[in-house]
Amino acid sequence: MSSNDSDIENISLADSSEGSFIEEKSEEEVDEDNVIVIDRHFRINDYVLVKFDMKKDVVHYVGRIEEINHNMAKVRFMRLSKIPNTFLFPEIEDLSSIPLNDIKTKLPNPKASKNPKRGSSKYTFDNSLWVITNLR
Repeated sequence: MSSNDSDIENISLADSSEGSFIEEKSEEEVDEDNVIVIDRHFRINDYVLVKFDMKKDVVHYVGRIEEINHNMAKVRFMRLSKIPNTFLFPEIEDLSSIPLNDIKTKLPNPKASKNPKRGSSKYTFDNSLWVITNLR
């Protein structure tokens, strides 16, 4: 195992005959760490899952890294669409500097599709992000 392999933890659920990757569990029992690949090698323009610890709860947001400085990243956050696994950038840019430790993982690059009526793009991820608790 190379040093790069030891830094990336691949976790997946068993494949069923129908091609689904979700075990027979209720949504509350599914562990989001079993659905996504944990990758902490961040670069500019990476799509990431960010964890925010609130007073009573934990929420997760999807965003794209715009800058990295030491142990901080400037992230442009997206909003969850009504379409599963699909996000969009809000009209008013949501840009925040956050500690790299708050980034849970790098996400695969989404597929972008342009909305001709609104002029905005929607970004769809292949991974099932719906199992992530409090995804916004």
